[in-house]
Amino acid sequence: MMLDHIELPDDLLWVDEFDWNPVAQDIDRSLTGALMVQEQAKLYGRPITLTGGDEAGWVTRATILELMALVETPNRVMTLIFSTLELPKNNSTIFI
Repeated sequence: MMLDHIELPDDLLWVDEFDWNPVAQDIDRSLTGALMVQEQAKLYGRPITLTGGDEAGWVTRATILELMALVETPNRVMTLIFSTLELPKNNSTIFI
């Protein structure tokens, strides 16, 4: 797994992989009480939370320092490449 030029362990887990819905929906009532539903596909902004644990996801201090340097760069868009996960393969990524 790579985040820009930084190699990350392949045993990181994507813990919120199935928590995201690709469709935004807003439900409201009109003045007459009629139900109004608006739907739209989300184009961007899927969260990806990677975690390790006691036995996985260990990195060196140098890797942590590289990641911290990325965090401190405002508006930086990075590429996240999964080597073992099915979908999606490439993502434009920012820290939030």
